[in-house]
Amino acid sequence: MEYFSYIFNRVVTGNLLQPIDIPNGGPRLSHLLFVDDVVLLGRWSETNLLNVARLLHCFYLVSGLRINLKKSDLFGINVSVGEVDNMANQLHCKIGNFPCSYLGLRVRENMNLISSWNPVVEIFEKRLSRWKASRISMGGRLIFIKSVLDTLPIEVTVEKRKIHWVKWDRVIMGKKLGGLWLGSLRDVNLSLLAKWWQHFKTEPEWLWRRVVTGIHFNVQDLKPIPSKSLLTGVWNNVSKIDETLLERNVQLKELIIGDVGDRKNTLFWLDTWVGDKPLCCQFPSLFWLERRKRCLVRDKTVARSSMMVGTGHGRLTRLL
Repeated sequence: MEYFSYIFNRVVTGNLLQPIDIPNGGPRLSHLLFVDDVVLLGRWSETNLLNVARLLHCFYLVSGLRINLKKSDLFGINVSVGEVDNMANQLHCKIGNFPCSYLGLRVRENMNLISSWNPVVEIFEKRLSRWKASRISMGGRLIFIKSVLDTLPIEVTVEKRKIHWVKWDRVIMGKKLGGLWLGSLRDVNLSLLAKWWQHFKTEPEWLWRRVVTGIHFNVQDLKPIPSKSLLTGVWNNVSKIDETLLERNVQLKELIIGDVGDRKNTLFWLDTWVGDKPLCCQFPSLFWLERRKRCLVRDKTVARSSMMVGTGHGRLTRLL
């Protein structure tokens, strides 16, 4: 698969394949690989698609690995059904429809709808069906929930709804306070969403980060995590998590401390890198006068290097 990736990068460089160009200096996407799953990306054109087919055939001649097009799906975004059907017949592949599943995730599905989570609920029910109450004690169920389902509340049977003898608030409460200490699903979700802030700040060269930056970059946005409110998707929920945590007196942007390093990934005003809060909060009057509010530390500082040079008089002069 490394060679597969190599030849696709070569044909993109040679303009034989037109990839998807992410705006604002983002990456060019032609393929994504994960184990034995391959996603090919590019502009919709007959020439582009036929070149992909030729490239897959060349890969087969070199490696002996044949791509099974009959098991492959062709998706067209903002393309008529007739065009997709025509190209699928030429490539001898299936027609893909949205929403679809990829690596267990729903693509182009509105996950704000409860019905969109039915496949996940069905998976949990199938796994839990082997662990009904006939063979597990109450203590065993508690351990199972903690270790496997991570605080997922369950009932003994699906057919008949049981009486809840203990309030859920008491169930998730700590043992010292009289609860079962299962934890809160909402708190876990908030923690995982907040962790994406850390990933965004600490993984600047990762592909997903570069894609998000290119799509959501807005020079007028004053949040440390870029987001465009006009775009729908999960990333806007991630970018707003600091507002939810603020209601719990948690200052997320002050908890992520920037390591300046080469100064090209830390925002001068909006990131916390000097003191215990961003400079825009420490010096609001100066920040109001700033024209480039999303400038980097690199833009506001000059690297200082010292060098010892010998002079004709045997003295050393320090140059800054």
